[in-house]
Amino acid sequence: MSLPYDSRQSRFTSFPNFQKFIDTKTVVCKYGMTISLSAAYQVSNFQRHSQSNNCRYCTNNQPSIKAFFSKSNLEENNDDNNQTNNEKNSKRCTLMCQGFNDSDYVNYIISSPASFGGGKKPEVVAKELFPEKFSENVSFSRKKLGNKERREFEKALEFEATWRLDIEALAVYHMQCETKTNNISAICNKCEQLKSNKRLNEALKAVSFNPNFML
Repeated sequence: MSLPYDSRQSRFTSFPNFQKFIDTKTVVCKYGMTISLSAAYQVSNFQRHSQSNNCRYCTNNQPSIKAFFSKSNLEENNDDNNQTNNEKNSKRCTLMCQGFNDSDYVNYIISSPASFGGGKKPEVVAKELFPEKFSENVSFSRKKLGNKERREFEKALEFEATWRLDIEALAVYHMQCETKTNNISAICNKCEQLKSNKRLNEALKAVSFNPNFML
């Protein structure tokens, strides 16, 4: 089925075992299995499938290349074939980092007015950038920023940040995300460091009590 372009499709095409879309809520892997998605272009079900033994395309139980060669050819090319298969298996099991997309992180992303976190608080950055607009006795509000000021403000937040909030993917990533990983969790080593980040954990806990909370 030919579907209209949607940027969310890249969440699936980055997986080496992805084959095609049937519709926005159904995909097929290269091993021929059909996976139903919980919502349109929601990658979590396909991600779990890719990490499980059900997807033999990315496990040692995948169809053997030996089935396509005679015994004599295999004996002659055994070393070359083993090396090639090992390289293919390594490549197939390399996944795009999916970041943190559990419900707590999604609630944090939806509730936060910012695209980044872990650096200086937004009001501190704003007062440093625009002291004439946000004096000591004037509270900070993004609504008071013009378009140019807002762009400058966002760049400053990004520079100071430890993590970023991807509203499109509904996931939290480390600012130095490694993009790809061989970790079975599909989360790169850099992003894994966020699990022990005190400020991020505080933000996750606080957002359920105060939707406007921001670290």
